[in-house]
Amino acid sequence: MRTKTEPIRQRLATPVDARELRRFRAFADIRDVSGFVRTLNDLLTERQSAQTQFADELLDDMRSRAKAHEAETPWIPTATEVQRGRRIAIAEFNDAANLPVARYARLANRSRQQIYKDVKSGRLLAISLGGRGHRVPDWQLDPLKHRLTQTLMARVGRQVDAWTVFRFLQTPQAALGELTPLQAATPARIGEIVDLAVAEFGVQA
Repeated sequence: MRTKTEPIRQRLATPVDARELRRFRAFADIRDVSGFVRTLNDLLTERQSAQTQFADELLDDMRSRAKAHEAETPWIPTATEVQRGRRIAIAEFNDAANLPVARYARLANRSRQQIYKDVKSGRLLAISLGGRGHRVPDWQLDPLKHRLTQTLMARVGRQVDAWTVFRFLQTPQAALGELTPLQAATPARIGEIVDLAVAEFGVQA
């Protein structure tokens, strides 16, 4: 890994050599080839040094701004906030659009065993809540939305839980013109939406 103290000349990926000067023949008469190569490489090094310094300063500024937003102590929800969050989760879980496995299996014309296999393997998104079993969002009956969901889960793997994926797909995003990812989904935009999710989740995918 390079550091700020590393000599700038080492950062110049591939110095220009005399063989590459042939491209200048139509425009210039080079009388001192070695001197020209040396001067050109010095110029490139200086330019790269300036760019590297700017990048380092920008990174330092971003780190400083991020540090200013860090809380001195971690946030710990109160008992009331935990209860309110659980009520919200239960309401989401029980929404009519989230189908019990047996009902989803019938609508998808598949067996319950296959649905459970798809959930376990990450080919199908399902949310769970305590001992209440699984619910499968009905949007996955739509081939395009299922493809989006499946592609996103394949990218993030086990790094992101099902509830986080579930909520992201239904939350309006400024980058999508305030549409939800499900509303914005088209075959051409699936990659864009998945990249947006990966960036928001902050995962390596």
